[in-house]
Amino acid sequence: MKLILDFLLIMGMLATVLILIILFSKKEKEFSHKVLLGFFIPILIVFISYYSFLHRIQALFYSTFLVSNSFDIFVGPLLFIYVKGITGDTKNAIRDNYVHFIFPVVYLCSISIPALIGLMYREYEMAYLNTIQPLLLFSISYSFGYFVSALLRLARFQKLVRFNFSNLEYKDLVWVQHLLLGAIVIATITIITSIYEVIVGDMGWDIDFFSIIPIVFLVLYLGYYGISQSKILIPEFLFDTMDNSTIDPNINKNSRPSKYRYDPKEMEGLAEELSELMEKEKPYLDEDLTLTSLSNVLDVPDKKLSTLLNQNMAASFYDYINGYRVEEVKRRMSLPDNDKYTLLAIAYDSGFKSKSSFNRIFKSSTKLSPSDYRKQLIPSDK
Repeated sequence: MKLILDFLLIMGMLATVLILIILFSKKEKEFSHKVLLGFFIPILIVFISYYSFLHRIQALFYSTFLVSNSFDIFVGPLLFIYVKGITGDTKNAIRDNYVHFIFPVVYLCSISIPALIGLMYREYEMAYLNTIQPLLLFSISYSFGYFVSALLRLARFQKLVRFNFSNLEYKDLVWVQHLLLGAIVIATITIITSIYEVIVGDMGWDIDFFSIIPIVFLVLYLGYYGISQSKILIPEFLFDTMDNSTIDPNINKNSRPSKYRYDPKEMEGLAEELSELMEKEKPYLDEDLTLTSLSNVLDVPDKKLSTLLNQNMAASFYDYINGYRVEEVKRRMSLPDNDKYTLLAIAYDSGFKSKSSFNRIFKSSTKLSPSDYRKQLIPSDK
C-alpha cells in the first residue's frame, strides 16, 4: 500500500509542477491567473506534506503542516473567487472577496497553528483541540458550499457564452467545470469518511489518504487537459473583454437573453447598418470580438444588438460572427496565391482562434473539412 501511495504522490507532484509551469509561463498574469497559482501551489505543498508523513521526514512535514492542515478550508473560497474572476468584474477583487477568508484565517490561527505547536512540543498541546476534534472532521463542509455555489455560477455563465463571445464555447469552460465537480466528489468522500470515523472510531491510519488519492487523480487529469489545451486552462481573453452588463451570472436560467421590444423599422435599420459594417470594416477578423465590443462600434446597447441577432436573425452572436469568418476563409482560399499559406494561417487571419474550433465550424457550415474544400478549388483554378 505504501508503494502505491508513494507512486501516486510523486505523480501528483509532477503533474502539479507541470501545471504551475504553464501558469508561470504567462508574462502578464491577471487576477484569476494568480488565484489559480494560489490553488495549485498549496496542492503541491499538500502532496509534499503527505509524502513527508509517509516517509517520516519530520522537518519537511512540520514545514508543510500549516498549509496541509488548513487547505480544506481555504480551497472553497479560492475556487469560488476563481470562477467569479472569469465570469465577472475583478477590479475590486481583494476588497470584495476578503470576507470569504475570515473563517479560514480564524481556523488557521486557532486550530492549525496550535496543532502544529502541539505536534512539535507535546508539552504545549492545546487541550481544547481534543475536545473539538470531532467537529474539525467536518471542516471540509465549509468549502463544499463554495464548490456548489461556484458550479452553479459557472453553469449560468456557460448558458450565455454563445450569445456574447465569438471565440468561446460552452465546452471551452469544461476544464473549470470538471475541476469543481472533482472538488465536490473529493469533499463528499472526505465528509463520508469523517462520519465513519466519528461513528466507528480511529481507523488506525491517516484517514486523509482516502481524500488525497482522488486529489492526485484529479490533478493528473487536469494536468493532461490543461497541457493539451492551455488556452482553456487560462482563457485570458475573457478578462479583457468581459462586460458585466452583458455577462450577468445572476441572470435567469433561460439560455437566451430576455426579450426586448424595439420598433421593427428601427431594427431593420440596425440590421442594414450591421451588415454594412461587417462587409466594409470586417470586425469579425478580431479573434476576441465580443457582443459588447461590436455594440460599442455600432453605438447601440448590447441588449439591443443581442435582440436583433437572436430574434430578428434567429442566430446567436457566436454563429453570426463565425459565419462571416467561414466566408472569409472561403474567399481567401479562392485567391490565386492561396496555396502559399497553410489552412491554419488562413483561419487565424480570418478571425479564428484555434484549430479545433475552425475545423468544426467550417465543416458544420460547408459539410466539408477545410482541406477537402480546398482540394475542390484546385481543378477550377487550373
